[in-house]
Amino acid sequence: MVFGKMEESAISVHTKFYPTEIFCYFFKTNVTIDGMTSTEPWGTSIFPVKPGRHEVRISYQSFVKKNKRENSVVVDVAP
Repeated sequence: MVFGKMEESAISVHTKFYPTEIFCYFFKTNVTIDGMTSTEPWGTSIFPVKPGRHEVRISYQSFVKKNKRENSVVVDVAP
């Protein structure tokens, strides 16, 4: 690390749905990284983060049963 500069990396999140679940097109996804939530459209989103371990949680509201679909993963980000 150079004095005065902060190392920064990024996490790329790609969300998609099956063609038979076309109703998902009407909803956005919730991407939560280390407790900070952002509402994003389906597709690829890039989030700048510091190097280290991060918890990534993706969710969306289901139209059919009105319940929340959610999944998460822990990732190690290199500088």
